[in-house]
Amino acid sequence: MDHNILKSIFLIGSPFGLCQNKFYKLFAIGFFLLYNVGIIVKFHARQNSSYWTLSSMQFVLRLLLNCDLYFHNFYVFIIVGITKRNQLTRLVTNIKKIKLGGLSQYHCVFFGWYITMVAVLSLNFYIWWTCFKFDFIRFYLIEYFEMYTQFFFILSACIILRMLLFRYKYQKQLILEESVMKQITSLNMHDIEINLVILKRTDSTFNEIFGWTILYNIFFAAIKTLIYLDIAVKNYSTLVTHSTSQFVSQITLLLLFWVICIIVVIRFCDSIIEEFEGLISLAYRFENCDLDLIIDKNEICEFIKNVSQNRPKFTAGRYFVIEMTLIFNILDSMTTFLLIVLQFKEN
Repeated sequence: MDHNILKSIFLIGSPFGLCQNKFYKLFAIGFFLLYNVGIIVKFHARQNSSYWTLSSMQFVLRLLLNCDLYFHNFYVFIIVGITKRNQLTRLVTNIKKIKLGGLSQYHCVFFGWYITMVAVLSLNFYIWWTCFKFDFIRFYLIEYFEMYTQFFFILSACIILRMLLFRYKYQKQLILEESVMKQITSLNMHDIEINLVILKRTDSTFNEIFGWTILYNIFFAAIKTLIYLDIAVKNYSTLVTHSTSQFVSQITLLLLFWVICIIVVIRFCDSIIEEFEGLISLAYRFENCDLDLIIDKNEICEFIKNVSQNRPKFTAGRYFVIEMTLIFNILDSMTTFLLIVLQFKEN
């Protein structure tokens, strides 16, 4: 079954809270304390660096970036790893309850993106290591670990969203196939209704576990982009002094964050909502047409009423709804920031 991919995710993600081992709590606390030691070493190493001579805008942006990375890892190790273990078990259980009519190459998708992610991070690390040697490890090793945890969590979220999307598609396909064969019965409609209720609960559990991860990743990608925009606008010479390999590695890493952390996640969430609305539209069509169906139209009306109450909804940390318009809202906010930066530069 397609949910076997979850075993691989739990195996790789066991150090970061994505596991069902009851002894993980002690490990999570120890790992988080070790992570804090790394944070202290990083800031101690930066005491005499140019980090503290940055412009006020760059300093604030980098401070926000570090806070975002730290709070994400706190959420991963402490909140998810310790307090949300029941939700994680419930998520897996609900996914297994919904039968699927076919198999999808989840392992290929997951490991394809995972290998790409590790390769880009490793190449980026190597390029900057050749320039700064051990100073780069003291300054940025812990930051690469933080980015890795963000990548892995958001990639896991994408795989689970894909599994939910295929399950919504299958419910719609069941209604369509049975209506063509004129075999829609009260029992079939009830089974689909139960499946949609389970899927709605799964969506809510997904929001509880991955909603904050999505929020932190959106902030990270946006802040990282704003840092580069601010440098490009105010001090373009800083960019051109880097070698081509350094520049390309940074842009590739940023694009990977944008593709996985923002575009793919938003697209999956929006596609799930589209499939659900398509299912409702299909049921409305059966209610208003003259097809000779086994089921009574009053039962279809009741089905629509019950199912409409289980419309999927995805949120980022309960702050805003994840839908396609979110991409334009993010770009609009970044454009506003860029205009403000340009205005300050002119002044």
